[in-house]
Amino acid sequence: MVVYHPSKRQDGLRDGNLKELFEDEIRKSWEEYADQVGKDVADSTPYFKEALNEILAGGRQLF
Repeated sequence: MVVYHPSKRQDGLRDGNLKELFEDEIRKSWEEYADQVGKDVADSTPYFKEALNEILAGGRQLF
C-alpha cells in the first residue's frame, strides 16, 4: 500500500483519514493475511494491526 500509493498515504496521515482512504486495501490485505495464517491465528494475534501501525501509519497507533 505504501509503495503503490505514497501520496494517498501522506494525505491520509496529514488529514487524519488514513483508515478511510485505505479501507478497501486494508480489507483485502486482511482477507489475504487471514487466508495465509488461518482465521484463528489472525483473530487472536495483534500482528496485522501492529504491521498497519508500523508500516502504513509510520509508527503511529492509528489501528
